[in-house]
Parts: sequence; C-alpha cells; structure tokens
Amino acid sequence: MSTKTTNGGMAEAAADPRIVPMRVIVCGLMRTGTLSMRAALRQLGIHDVYHMQTTGTSPGDISYWTRAIDAKYNGKGHFGREDWDELLGTHQATTDIPASFFGTELARAYPEAKIIILNRDPEKWYASCMSSIHAAFSSLSLVNKILIVLFDPQLRQFGMFMHKINTNVQGFAWPEREKALAFFHHYYTEWRREIPADRVLEYRVQDGWAPLCKHLGVPVPTEVVAGRLVEAEFPRLNDGASMRAAAGMKMAAMRKRVFWRLAGWAQTVGFLGLLAYVLYTRGLRQSVGEL
Repeated sequence: MSTKTTNGGMAEAAADPRIVPMRVIVCGLMRTGTLSMRAALRQLGIHDVYHMQTTGTSPGDISYWTRAIDAKYNGKGHFGREDWDELLGTHQATTDIPASFFGTELARAYPEAKIIILNRDPEKWYASCMSSIHAAFSSLSLVNKILIVLFDPQLRQFGMFMHKINTNVQGFAWPEREKALAFFHHYYTEWRREIPADRVLEYRVQDGWAPLCKHLGVPVPTEVVAGRLVEAEFPRLNDGASMRAAAGMKMAAMRKRVFWRLAGWAQTVGFLGLLAYVLYTRGLRQSVGEL
C-alpha cells in the first residue's frame, strides 16, 4: 500500500494509486501552447489533465516532483512507475512542465498512452518566454519578495520549487538566449530519440482538431452555430498578456493572505498584551491593598 500527501499535509492510504488510465502524454515545454492543449484534451473528454497550474491546487505534489528531479538530474534515489502512479493516478493526461521534463520516462512508464510532441518555433518560444515568464518574475518587487519569504509559505514553497527547476533542470537564467535555446533543443531531441516514432504525433496548436483527433481516435468536436452543426473552435489560451494579468492576481492574493495573517498575529499579540496588563494591574492592586 502506498501513500500520498494531501493538500492538508496528511498522508492518506492509496491501495491502488492508478485510478484512471493514462491516455495522453504531451511533450512540450512551457509557452508552446500547453494550456490550450489542456483545454482541448478536456473538450475531447480526457479529463484531469496535469499542468503546472495543478501544483497550485495540489501543493503536496511538489515533494514528488522534487524527488523526480533529484532522481533524473542529480542521481539521487529512484522514481519509477509506482511513484508516477501515486503522483498522477487520478490524471488521464499530462502537459506542460514539470511533467514534460519527464516525457521520456512517462512514455516508458505508460506504454499504452498516446504521445504528442507539442512544437513551436524556437525563436518565437524564446520571445514568448521573455515577454511572459521572465517579465512576470523580473517585475516582482522587493517588497513582494520580502512578503513571500517572511510571511507566505504557499508562494515561498512554489518559489523554492521553481528555483530547483531553474538550477537543476534548466541550468540557465533568463535572458541567456543561447542557453535557453540549447535547453529547448535538448528536450525535443531527447523525446524524438527515445520515444518510438509510431507512438508520436508531431503537432502545433495551429494545426487544429483534425490531426489531434485522428491520433487520439476520437471524433472532431462540433457545436451548433446559427442552427448549423459546425466544427468547434479550437481553444487558444494563456497569451502573454493574460499570463501577466494572472501573475498580478497571484500577487494580490498573496498580499491579502499576508494582510490577514499579520492581522491575526496582531490580534493575538494585542489580546496577550491586554491579558498581561489586566493581570499586572490586578496584582498591583492586590499588593497595594496588602500594604
């Protein structure tokens, strides 16, 4: 019997961690259309698609990804099929990092899954990362950094996880263009070299539904427009502007959490101070009365 840490930090028993079959593994780095792919797969009936955003709602997963990174990139320990089942047992597909860093390993662990290599022009990928990921992190103010480090364990844990990815997996810091492009080419070369071509669909989100649905063996989704049945629009999500807006919302939520945490601490300190004052004055009155 295996265990997995829940959102509340409790370890729960998991007699059969693989709850649903793994159907699709998307090998594509961040900013290649991974959020659009998640939406598209959901629209095709493939639910519970693991994306980097999943770590935000399941922070307990970060310890699993940390162990997986240590096993692959630092030679520490082992992370095999049972571990993947514990981490991804309720998910039918993966897309985005950190899962895509392990596309080769996941393809081996789940030989029945269909593989999609999600492509994007490397130069456009780099420009997109610079205008979104790098812009979001570089715009983080010193005040917000201090608040996160001192008072917000949720974002602090995520920040430490991202630091591990940057140092152990990426091995470069934005805006190092040549190193970033080498990082990009390394993973696409690895996936194409290690995963049998007959399992793979080379795909871009601009290709739309037809090749994707053919590869997965599902019908192209349709919708009714003006009384006519037409092909559903392919989802296009998470452009640079929306990502920056999302980062702003996360910072606002963080400041709200910090405010209420500090307010709670201030209330506790105030109550204890008042209690100490009451006890002190009571004791002082008793001493005066005895005199």
